[in-house]
Amino acid sequence: MDTKKENKNDSKSKPPPPQPKSVPNVFKRTLFCWMLPIFYFGNRRDLEESDLPPPKNMYQSKMLGDKLERSWLKAEYEAKIAGTKPKFAKVLFKTFIWSYIPGGLMQATSIGLRTASPLLFSQLLRYWSAESPVDREAAMYYAISMILANWASAFMNHHGVLYCQQFGMKLRCAVGSLMFRKIMRMSNGSLGDTAAGKVVNILSNDLQRFDLCMMFLHYVWIIPLQVAAVIYLGYLQAGTAAFIGFAALIIIALPFQGGLGQYLGKIRLRTAEKTDNRIKVMSEVINGIQFYPLQQFMSAAQVNITLILPMVLSFTAELFVSLGRVEKFLLLEPGSELQLKVPKLARSISYQEDSALVLHDVSASWTGDPNMMALKNISMRIRKGKLCAIIGAVGSGKSSILQLLLKELPSATGTISIYGKMSYACQEAWLFPSTVRENILFGLPFEPGKYKKVCRVCALEKDFKQFPYGDQTLVGERGVSLSGGQRARINLARAVYREADIYLLDDPLSAVDANVGRQLFEGCINGYLRGRTRILVTHQIHFLKAADFIVVLNEGRIENMGTFDELVSNGKEFSMMLAQLQEGKEKDAESVGSRSIEEKEKPALKTMISVNEGEELQEFEAQKMKEEERQSGNLRWEVISAYFRSGGNVCFILFALLVVVLATTCAASVDYWVSYWTNQMAAYEESLGGESIGRILNRFTKDMGSLDEILPRTLLDVLQIYGTLTAILVLNAIALYWTLVPSAVLLILFGFMVRIYLKAAQGIKRLEGTTKSPMFGTVTSSLSGISTIRASNAQERLIEQFDSNQDLHTTSWNSYLNGGTTFGFYLDTMCLVYMTTIIFVFLFIDFGDAIPVGSVGLAVTQSNTLTLMLQHGARMLVEFLAQLTSVERILEYTRIDTEPDLFQGKVEMPPNWPHQGRIVFQNVSLRYAPNEQPVLKNLNIVIESGNKIGIVGRTGAGKSSLISALFRFAYVDGLISIDGLDTSLISRQGLRSKISIIPQEPILFSATIRYNLDPFDIYSDDDLWRALEQVDLKSAIPSLDFKVTEGGSNFSVGQRQLMCLARAVLRSNQILIMDEATANVDPQTDNFIQETIRRQFVSCTVLTIAHRLNTIMDSDKVLVMSSGQVAEYDHPYVLLSDPNSHFSAMVRETGEKNSANLFQVAKDAYFQSNLKENAR
Repeated sequence: MDTKKENKNDSKSKPPPPQPKSVPNVFKRTLFCWMLPIFYFGNRRDLEESDLPPPKNMYQSKMLGDKLERSWLKAEYEAKIAGTKPKFAKVLFKTFIWSYIPGGLMQATSIGLRTASPLLFSQLLRYWSAESPVDREAAMYYAISMILANWASAFMNHHGVLYCQQFGMKLRCAVGSLMFRKIMRMSNGSLGDTAAGKVVNILSNDLQRFDLCMMFLHYVWIIPLQVAAVIYLGYLQAGTAAFIGFAALIIIALPFQGGLGQYLGKIRLRTAEKTDNRIKVMSEVINGIQFYPLQQFMSAAQVNITLILPMVLSFTAELFVSLGRVEKFLLLEPGSELQLKVPKLARSISYQEDSALVLHDVSASWTGDPNMMALKNISMRIRKGKLCAIIGAVGSGKSSILQLLLKELPSATGTISIYGKMSYACQEAWLFPSTVRENILFGLPFEPGKYKKVCRVCALEKDFKQFPYGDQTLVGERGVSLSGGQRARINLARAVYREADIYLLDDPLSAVDANVGRQLFEGCINGYLRGRTRILVTHQIHFLKAADFIVVLNEGRIENMGTFDELVSNGKEFSMMLAQLQEGKEKDAESVGSRSIEEKEKPALKTMISVNEGEELQEFEAQKMKEEERQSGNLRWEVISAYFRSGGNVCFILFALLVVVLATTCAASVDYWVSYWTNQMAAYEESLGGESIGRILNRFTKDMGSLDEILPRTLLDVLQIYGTLTAILVLNAIALYWTLVPSAVLLILFGFMVRIYLKAAQGIKRLEGTTKSPMFGTVTSSLSGISTIRASNAQERLIEQFDSNQDLHTTSWNSYLNGGTTFGFYLDTMCLVYMTTIIFVFLFIDFGDAIPVGSVGLAVTQSNTLTLMLQHGARMLVEFLAQLTSVERILEYTRIDTEPDLFQGKVEMPPNWPHQGRIVFQNVSLRYAPNEQPVLKNLNIVIESGNKIGIVGRTGAGKSSLISALFRFAYVDGLISIDGLDTSLISRQGLRSKISIIPQEPILFSATIRYNLDPFDIYSDDDLWRALEQVDLKSAIPSLDFKVTEGGSNFSVGQRQLMCLARAVLRSNQILIMDEATANVDPQTDNFIQETIRRQFVSCTVLTIAHRLNTIMDSDKVLVMSSGQVAEYDHPYVLLSDPNSHFSAMVRETGEKNSANLFQVAKDAYFQSNLKENAR
């Protein structure tokens, strides 16, 4: 079997696809003929999504979701008035119950016909008795009637089961769509407490209970009716023995569980005689030829009681558990707006008409706790068309102000008035897996002129030229294929492209360098958007003079506000902050440009404002998304083998198979012995004095009771059914050897049908597995960008996307259900032909006394049982093999190559290594795949112990790849040694544990503070508190057991970065990596982090991938990377002394005054370092 992508193969090598798109006529729908072409083509080639017919409109996700949402919102409203909680199961029942009834009627009709069949058989069986009152014509009437009843039963059963399965699919789609709509209107507090994995788990596993349970749920009322009818019919035929027999059957079918079952087993051993005496009552059943109708009645009910009823009880219990989980999710606190469309906001406060928004004495809390207010007594008024800058330290509430305006943060007190539409650019750039253009448009129509202007002012045109497909390049999940600056500019462009009156911009300039930041501010924020109301959260102090209004926040309160001049003249704290942070006009802009080297090597890029207006964006075809891998061809034996090997050793598996074979043989042997006893009725009185019949039956009962404890449910059913089928065929051959001929034909046709269906079913099942991925992808990406989605009023678009993805999955799942039903229906028809052959052979061939009546009853009984068992067994087998495609998909991931030497290296890591931190790169090259070109080329670098190294370079220069080489995240050639030890000789895990890193995007886990700092529980609580105190977080943490929500969403970005710093402080490793760690924090926090590193890691080797140049000017050396090679490597002062160096060009880009300041910092650090060296 080959691994393939889900792309289209060459059409010349494949037969044309089936054309089931047209609506099949009544005849084709009734007899499932429309599925046969799919079976045919599924055996000729691998099926694609386009081959499968879409389901009926009644199964469309949007229609179902709308219907259930209306019912649920109504129930919520009524429950709120009544002061109770709505019951989701009740809402679901009332909404869809009437459409579920037809399936139950069809199933009840099928079971009724199946139950009536033994009545006809009992009359037919009288034809072969010694003094038969039934002639051949009447016998033919009974035979034809019985066969037609069985066929009609099968016909109704398959349509009824398919209807119920599709009803389960309908419920799953409706609930899934309702849950996604709930996500769109959940409060941020509820979202913070709800992990994406939990939502996906409910959508995937809990909702699957609808698919499993709905086909059985009608049996809750059908089986009691059937049992009552069968007992009555049995009573008519066998008297009180029927009551005893069914009592025994029910006791066996519903055994006591656990310890009670073991206890009864011990009691049974000590009371064997009493048990034998009690079971003797069963001898009343052995009542000559009259037993066969009773046995047929019991056979008709036994499958439902012993097989179906336990599944009904089990699945129903699981379903109610899942319904409870869904109800709990739906009852989570909604956001401020319950409607999906954001309504126009009230304009109730009478301010001047030029007000854009007014907040009056507003306090707000994420948790609803009045003692934990995120914002306190906020009052401010922003005029239309003005630029308002919001500044403050980490955790002061800057982003919370924007969330409050977006109604993501619920207000506890005060009034909020907003005059106009809003657009929002979030702090952590949110991108969804699509093209760059789609991420910018975000559902809005494409206007070429406007789009080109927005891309120009957001400094994206040059990026588009570098992307392989221009703006049609796929960004990948969460934009992983792009740099942080590119993600930030696309995120800003999406907000700018949307027409709005108020633009909320949450620190869009922090992830870009000084040049691009200036272009964005002058060309976009204060250029293209001039005349619109702009609220800008920023850490870029040098842009504050351009703001019309400034708000200074501190610990959730407005500390000061006014114009720049007003704050400087009146606000002492503001003046001190500026004095502390500004060494020059643009000290905060002293950052490394991501393209500075490129600008040095190529003609300087003109500012975005002066780009030629007539220049058109180059058009590309949209890059196609890499399709999810899926297997093709037949299921490989190694998949089946891997599944069985995971269950235990060979001896255990052989033992389990032996038990099943023995049990099924014994069960089938009951029928053989009954036929023998019937033929020897005259000798029964004598035989009772010998071996007890009850003792024999008791042994068979014990043997059958061991099955449930050996194999899992599905595999047990498969083995049990096929063991029984084998025993039936063997017993038929023993009783009447000529039945081997039709049995052989039956088995050949059976194998042929299974082979045809199985390959098509596996193809459909693989499609079903892959079509789930987009649905879950929509959920996870929406959860991470919910604020942007709601601010853009794009909920409806995302709901449509989810519904579309769910409909795609419904197409494959519906085809799988129809395929199984088609296979079962034609298999049943084939089995009925087999049974018809057996019956008419007995009717038209006179065997005389050669065949006793008991053998005739045995042959016909077993043939009838065969029609019941073969179809169910075949479907169970095919279901088992088709479900193994899930094992196949899992095995795909298990075959992914793991990192060599992950836990065990060639040599043991020395104790207390590394104790100096000297790093040597010698002829080092790095590639991310064995056959790819190296991204690092022949690096030779020596980093002395305790040195502080700054690493700079444009996007793609190799800065992050250098860190990857140090951590051995890819294929490395050459030598990297730390303190003289070749790092390739020790385990990768050991190496990585000795290097601390503070990433650009801080990572926190959904766990406690303690776990986030110390996941392996190595350090004491005092150590943890000490680390938090050293990074100035102790006051912000209520306790070490405080729960961090998913992604750390209950902490600001700056606080998350400080948490990562605390983690590094705690570990006290000799080597620390700073990967643009201060890009998303304010200058005060940046300075604090730098001071903490200088203080806590004074003797450590520190490698800093720089974002702000001022952070590395006092480094011992600066490493300038270009195209994967070392361009320059020396002290900053030495590099700046050469006006032609790359580093000098980068510094000059910050402006004349700033470059002079930076040069002075580097010079002072250089001579101070020399003085220390001379002093030694």
